[in-house]
Amino acid sequence: MIGDHLKIREEYHQLAEKIGQKIMSSEIGNNKKLVIVIGGESGSGKTVTAVCMAAYFEKLGMKSLIMHQDDYFFLPPTTNHQERVANIKHVGPKEVHLDLLQQHINQYKSGEHDKIEKPLIDFFSNIIISEQAVLKDVDVLIIEGTYTFLMQDNIDFRIFLSRNYKDTYQQRMERGREKHDDFVEEVLAIEHAIIQPLKQYADIEITKSYQLK
Repeated sequence: MIGDHLKIREEYHQLAEKIGQKIMSSEIGNNKKLVIVIGGESGSGKTVTAVCMAAYFEKLGMKSLIMHQDDYFFLPPTTNHQERVANIKHVGPKEVHLDLLQQHINQYKSGEHDKIEKPLIDFFSNIIISEQAVLKDVDVLIIEGTYTFLMQDNIDFRIFLSRNYKDTYQQRMERGREKHDDFVEEVLAIEHAIIQPLKQYADIEITKSYQLK
């Protein structure tokens, strides 16, 4: 998504290295075209973790590609928010074209596609454009987003960040993508109820204190 700003501390890289070592020392590490998904609530650190994981694999000489679930929303951010205000039941996985994201994962795994055309959201312009993602020679596909654990096919490893929307208030305010009001907190509470039960499917959990579990 265009408009994201990240603050990456050294301990995030250290944590990613521990996760990467666990993956590469397991049978999964032998997989060709590895697919890793990173899930968790808003502001929990999914994007930062994805970037740090990509940096770890780069040190190993492995090419990574990060794909963001937020680019797969059917509506751009402001428009989607208006839909939520009009009907709070709009909130949930149905806001996201998960089928298309799964299709792109499958195309990567098949090895039959050198590139794909994927959506790209410009947060501040409130538009959805498209971009080409080059799949050729990519060793690791990293998918991050709130509902990534709902995808079942061709996923090799799942990382879950346990911090919830109350824990991440400061981080959410700092990144400037949302303001604090009662409605936003209501939306995040709905997402919390959907996302937290998915933790049971994690191969690795990152705790609230940034430790591995």
